[in-house]
Amino acid sequence: MTNIVNYKRISNICDLFEHQLIKNPNHKFLFSLKKNKWEGKTYKELSENISKVIYFFKKRGVRSGDRILLISDNRIEWFIFDIAIMSLGAITVPCFSTNNVTDNKFIIEDCEPKMIIIENIEIYEKNVNIFKKIKNKLLIIDGSNKKSFDSYHEIITDQNRKYSINKNIKKKDISSIIYTSGTSGKPKGVMLSHSSIIHNCSAALKLLSNFNVCNEKFLSFLPLSHSYERMAGLYFPLSIGAQIYYCESLDKINKNFIEVKPTFVTAVPRLYENIYKKIKLKIENSSPIVRYFFYKSIKLFNESKFKEPTFYEKIMNLFLFFIIKKKIQNIFGGNLKTFVSGGAALNPIVGDFFLSMGVNILQGYGQTESSPLISCNDFDTNDTTTVGKPVMDVDVKISKEGEILVKGPNVMLGYWNDKTLTKQTIK
Repeated sequence: MTNIVNYKRISNICDLFEHQLIKNPNHKFLFSLKKNKWEGKTYKELSENISKVIYFFKKRGVRSGDRILLISDNRIEWFIFDIAIMSLGAITVPCFSTNNVTDNKFIIEDCEPKMIIIENIEIYEKNVNIFKKIKNKLLIIDGSNKKSFDSYHEIITDQNRKYSINKNIKKKDISSIIYTSGTSGKPKGVMLSHSSIIHNCSAALKLLSNFNVCNEKFLSFLPLSHSYERMAGLYFPLSIGAQIYYCESLDKINKNFIEVKPTFVTAVPRLYENIYKKIKLKIENSSPIVRYFFYKSIKLFNESKFKEPTFYEKIMNLFLFFIIKKKIQNIFGGNLKTFVSGGAALNPIVGDFFLSMGVNILQGYGQTESSPLISCNDFDTNDTTTVGKPVMDVDVKISKEGEILVKGPNVMLGYWNDKTLTKQTIK
């Protein structure tokens, strides 16, 4: 438990990293696959590269309150740039690498970034019509400098560095602007404060208290540009001293499960539904005995879902664990404490399937405007037909119009450059 930060003493997201850097400088935090081998970066190694990026940003005149656009898939450098940006009091504006040109054009014109960080040359080529006019603002992470703009490689090979965090960063300052399309219309820039995200991390720890949080491993594959993975798959693991492994790709996730043996995985219902279908198909093609025990496990679970299991059911469940459940748990590496599902509604049949196999899955609900966590099931009162109770210090009620209203420290500061919509949304 010593790796877990004291959230009450944390002033901003950068403090989460500073805490771990001081306490565990040589602990490996972020992992990626290099030549079929998982390689991890320690807090100290990350700090050295963050220092150089900060030094570069200062040379380029980045100041507190400046927006920095970050267009990249999940990778270790994503975190390095994110912390470096916020360390100067600047604001990270993450974008999906799959964004269309129209959305990118709107976001650039709306937030007026001081700099734009792109992952590779393919993103440049895709957006060349809007990027060619602002080449002096561009920085590329992966690839050679063929287009005469700054590169990450040049930054980290520069021997000059000066790691200094803006000590004036306050909890209520904007940490990030996340553009979300919502149901229709142009993208909206959701302004999230440092404190709203720190609240989410603290609420998540309380929610998972029954899982004996210690020395955890996260397998990350949802986009970090989304508030769900940003909080649950990056900042929360950082705050508890966990390790994060960046999945190669979705088509290799089964292989990564076996290699990493994660303890926590956050994902959307589509992944769980696909896993459910694949396992069920495999069972249907198995022997009659395997099929019998599989469906017997599901039947027993459904019969004892809301009551204390009988002695017979306990013995049968123990027997079924060794016959069928353990094999299914091993598909996910064998160390999984729980799946977390969010982003859309989870089919209760799928949720109950995992629970019947002894694989925990907690469904939650949130919105980008709430940093994003609003409610979630917990270990003791897990009902797959619901999204659980409101998390710590958050109030929820339903308006006369049937709209979900949320009040709490998780709520956004407002919409960037849209005071009218902000007044309509925040009462």
